Amino acid sequence: MAARGAVAAPASNNTACRVRVDVNALNMRAGPGTTFPVLSQLSLAAEVPAVGRLSDGSWLEVNQGGTRGWVSAAYTALLGNCNLSVTTPPASPTPVASPTPLQQAQQQPNLVVATLNGASSITLAGGEVVSSYLLQVRNAGNAPTGAFNVTIFFPDGTAFDYVINELQPGAQSNIDGLTVTFGSPGTYRLEVFVDSSNNIAESNESDNGAFLDIVVSAATP
Repeated sequence: MAARGAVAAPASNNTACRVRVDVNALNMRAGPGTTFPVLSQLSLAAEVPAVGRLSDGSWLEVNQGGTRGWVSAAYTALLGNCNLSVTTPPASPTPVASPTPLQQAQQQPNLVVATLNGASSITLAGGEVVSSYLLQVRNAGNAPTGAFNVTIFFPDGTAFDYVINELQPGAQSNIDGLTVTFGSPGTYRLEVFVDSSNNIAESNESDNGAFLDIVVSAATP
């Protein structure tokens, strides 16, 4: 199934600093960490105002309808003019002892973007340029997956979902026909998130994304 981009659209006039959610059902928590309780869940492509960050930028503070919470920066993208100040986070909650996991629980898949390759520097000559990109997804875990989706965010702001029915441990799937059309100079980003709907329980949930920045230049007169 072919995924095709369109001519890059002009930048949005919305300059407010905000967070775009790049996965489905992203947890907004009371503090910057998975030990904090979940306040709500944000849907894929939702945009909420950003109001602060941790010093290392790993978590972002947002304001959803008057409620402040924190989201992991790994599953989001900052939009608008952002000069976020460092926020002092709340104290970590007292950890609750959890039972020792069974050996079987360690048998889990781990979905990663194995390859996202293509031209990262393009010169326009005589109008539009269509560039092809290689996208490969691999199960780096030790258990098979069920069906999951791969979401591709194109430079013009559109998104495309590609469904992979199954990947065995160590297996890899190519997503063919990925092309992007460029029509004006600028710097553009092609982003990919594997299992963006969180259908698969993985041994590592933090390595599902990848991106490629593409610089498009005008032809020299």
